[in-house]
Amino acid sequence: MNVNRQSPKNVRRASIAFRRPEQRAAAASASAEPSAKSVDPSLVRARHGATLLELVVRRVADIGEPETRGLRMLPYCDEVFDAGSVICDSVTSGDRISLLIAGTTASVTRHGAGEPIGTGLSVPGDFLDLDRLVMPALDYSVVAQDRCLVRRYDICAILSLLHEHDACLRAVWRLSLAEARRYRTWITARATLRTEARIAHLLCELHERLKAVGLACDGQFKMPISQKDVGTLLGYSRAQTNRNVQCLRSRGLVSWEAGQVVIREPVKLAELARFDAGQI
Repeated sequence: MNVNRQSPKNVRRASIAFRRPEQRAAAASASAEPSAKSVDPSLVRARHGATLLELVVRRVADIGEPETRGLRMLPYCDEVFDAGSVICDSVTSGDRISLLIAGTTASVTRHGAGEPIGTGLSVPGDFLDLDRLVMPALDYSVVAQDRCLVRRYDICAILSLLHEHDACLRAVWRLSLAEARRYRTWITARATLRTEARIAHLLCELHERLKAVGLACDGQFKMPISQKDVGTLLGYSRAQTNRNVQCLRSRGLVSWEAGQVVIREPVKLAELARFDAGQI
């Protein structure tokens, strides 16, 4: 991977992005900041008129009207990021917490001067940098994999809300535990599953997480990254990834065409992947 060592901006963008070179170049050359209106506005608000933040909190805690009112009053700003852009890392401002509203991001870490290693994907409804509530700096980077809409919440306002409402504090605690559990599952799957089963596990995981925010139904969902990027994320070659995806197709477990995935045999796919939805 060619990186211009004399340009810090290029180093941050090119050294950790999982997108194809031509996509990164197109994103880097864009002179105008895209408008948040270009992102599907239906994702800004979840079902039944509740904000996506409320939906996320309600999944893990029982909140009432005072907590709901407090969540709705949190100050925020929206930002849009093109594919390949660094959304947050160790050098970005630490006074805000980022919630992904639309798009997909990859969390990556780097050991010394080695190649970046993918440690997970984030989908709408995921906090990208919850660590900032207690940690002074991040030890990983979050990179947009397609056009992303990110809502930034003021940390001081969130801490004040957590101080006033125990239910919200429990929600954040449970969200952080769920995130840690996903990382453990990711590491275990990477270490113990063969290529075909590991890809199957990723598809099962994405389906469950997208279904939780209304973006997957009846085993169907839009695959947020390409097969090539799946290989890069999981540490496989393009040929190895394509061959094993074809195996899943030939066994009738999934179809994957034009970025659309259909899980045709969910039970068999989960058995192959040793997937447990309770760990997600």
